[in-house]
Amino acid sequence: MRMTRLLSCALVIVNLGVVLCGCDPRDDEPPAREASPTESSELPGEQATDAVAPEIPMSPIFRLPPGGYSPVANALLMTVCVPTGGSEYGFPKMTRFLARYEEKEKLLGTHLLPTATSLFDVAWIPGKSAFIVTHGDRMTLYRRDAGGTFAGTAVPCPVDFLYVYCSWNPEGRWLALMCSDIRIGKGGFKLGLYDRKRNRYVGGTIVMEPVRPVWKDNATVYVLTDRGLAEVRVETPLHAPAIMRIIPLQTGVSQFYGMFEALPLTRQGKEIRLGNSTLAELDHASDVRVAMTDTTIFISASPSRLLAFNRQGHNVAALDPGSTIQLGPAAGAPPRAYGLVDSRLLCVTLDGTTLRTEELCDLSNFQGAQEIAGHAIP
Repeated sequence: MRMTRLLSCALVIVNLGVVLCGCDPRDDEPPAREASPTESSELPGEQATDAVAPEIPMSPIFRLPPGGYSPVANALLMTVCVPTGGSEYGFPKMTRFLARYEEKEKLLGTHLLPTATSLFDVAWIPGKSAFIVTHGDRMTLYRRDAGGTFAGTAVPCPVDFLYVYCSWNPEGRWLALMCSDIRIGKGGFKLGLYDRKRNRYVGGTIVMEPVRPVWKDNATVYVLTDRGLAEVRVETPLHAPAIMRIIPLQTGVSQFYGMFEALPLTRQGKEIRLGNSTLAELDHASDVRVAMTDTTIFISASPSRLLAFNRQGHNVAALDPGSTIQLGPAAGAPPRAYGLVDSRLLCVTLDGTTLRTEELCDLSNFQGAQEIAGHAIP
């Protein structure tokens, strides 16, 4: 039964267009056709071609999930994929785990020790030293104990669903999820909700595009649908999530990053748009190039164009970083975003009208893969 579910899970992953964890879900188009199943797939990213296994670098692949920064824990969580040799279902075997960078102590280390077949997303609970991990047909909630160690407990949720993208509401009670029924095997992504206060999963029938949900407030979440941007109320008299209204979007919107000054920040092709205005054009659409705070939008448009925009949507600062920065989480005052250039972890800060970059650490010599052999997610 477990193997059957895993194979079904793999098929759903491939139907998302998943190839490897070096691709981020927020900036890639859904696939136009099916490919061969693989358990070694990771985050939905570039579209697979034919049935040929993609080339995966033998060095570790690091990614920064948008929910991976916590000002309470002063820490960044990174997903790490390490090729371990051999293949499974025709794809290279990958070991997956989380690494944590301690902002104050400037320390980097292995955070939890899984050898999971999937590691999709991670999100810190607002105001808490705790976070959730989605990994295939399971979710695990990690809390810091009195000794400072994070211990994981399983989150109650249906076993026949694949849980991919997730985000917490501002108060940290509701978790919005993009999930799929793996019994179906393809298509049909839906909004799921986990109520941390009551420790229960709330299913729904709202069909959505494969894009991470974004919260408007504690009770309302935005999801991208084929009809436009849906405002979904999570608690209703019927005790089920319900669409309150549909915000029309221009044709061709494939990504929604959030509302900025009451305007949707979206991607159409390679264009990043705020409402009807084009802010920048990316040189490659499949990379993670956008991060935002309440006051600032950061766009890594190309190796020579790192841009910052203010509340009015005006470009207030630009920088030639020399390399394309893959942006991750963003934080408040001063406005800053964390990013990666290959194995280098960076912080991009807006200081008035000046953009500055600081290298926090180099991950190239990270030996976390050697530390996790033989361990598994609870």
